[in-house]
Amino acid sequence: MSNKVREISSQAKFNQIFANVSRLLGVIGFDVLDPDFEPNWKMIYPCAIIFCAMLQILYLLWINRSDMVQFLVIVPYAMYEIKLVDIMVQCVAKSGMFQSLKARSDEIFELLCENPTNKQVMDKDLKVAIFLQKFIFGWNVQTSVLMIPGPVLVWLVSGKMILFFLYRLPIIDDQSAAGFLLNLIYHAAILLIPFCNSGGIDSLLVALIVPISAFVNAIANEVFEINELLEKDRRDELAIKDKLNRIARLHQLLLEYVSLLEDTFNGMALVRIGTIVLGTIAAIITFFETGDPMTFVFIPVLFVQLSQCCLLGTIIPVKNEELIEHLYDIKWYLLPEGHAKHVSLMLHQAQNAPTLTIGKYAPLNVESYEQILNSIYSFVTFLITFTG
Repeated sequence: MSNKVREISSQAKFNQIFANVSRLLGVIGFDVLDPDFEPNWKMIYPCAIIFCAMLQILYLLWINRSDMVQFLVIVPYAMYEIKLVDIMVQCVAKSGMFQSLKARSDEIFELLCENPTNKQVMDKDLKVAIFLQKFIFGWNVQTSVLMIPGPVLVWLVSGKMILFFLYRLPIIDDQSAAGFLLNLIYHAAILLIPFCNSGGIDSLLVALIVPISAFVNAIANEVFEINELLEKDRRDELAIKDKLNRIARLHQLLLEYVSLLEDTFNGMALVRIGTIVLGTIAAIITFFETGDPMTFVFIPVLFVQLSQCCLLGTIIPVKNEELIEHLYDIKWYLLPEGHAKHVSLMLHQAQNAPTLTIGKYAPLNVESYEQILNSIYSFVTFLITFTG
């Protein structure tokens, strides 16, 4: 009975991490995990809002092109718009690849679940995936709460109408009560896009990457079981061969999955990291030069996004190193004659395994994270010195 409950629990958790993604992306019509996904009427809303916002940002960049400080105030907005546009383009252009990733993940999970002992092993990592998605959701809610109710609270307490966002409705006086509230509604309409768009893709990354940890831990369990078979006094040679073939198949499926993951996300990672870096530099300079209140939002938000991307990317090489250790643990010298070569082949493949990259220019991991932070610090120091 307990095994049956655990099976339902593990399967439900695995399904939930993808359902969470579909709920967010589906609000704005970009549910790439839907097998029937295609351009639809829901896309009109985010496309229209982002188009209007982008026009305003381009106009502000143009009129402030001669004032470096004011230009930098607008840059974080521009970087955020570019990131949102890229996500929408990638969702449409690579919807088939996203669906293939989901299908590959399903295939590996179902194959692992054929062994009842793997379900308990994978359960912990699936809980971690759900927790991370909840954290992303909560972080986005917190940011949105600051941007909309915040100005209203300031207005009620001090009587000052202060809008945190740079965006304004044309021909509307934002210092009148009606104009102030209309602009807040406009800001809420804008905020819904990154809440579902960026938040949805962040949750999708969690759904596609964190289960890799569960898969590797389950393969480690398979290795433990084959070693038990090899050490028995009365060995079942057929069971040993089947178990080894099963491990080899799981390993091959996992390598193919990570390779497809890298092909799908390397371009998006380049745009994402690039816009975060430029936006962070501009926000820090703006903080020192103008004290713009939006820098108190942009800097932590961009820092969290950069940390999140690089830490998620680190999971793959770390778990691959663990996988190599598990493969080394196979008692190959006890394998039936001619089967040790399968272990050698798996080790060779694991030592040359694919990983996530930033546009194929650098690996997406903690080392790159440290280099990016050092680059931001150096560039900010230079610009502060340059601007006096």
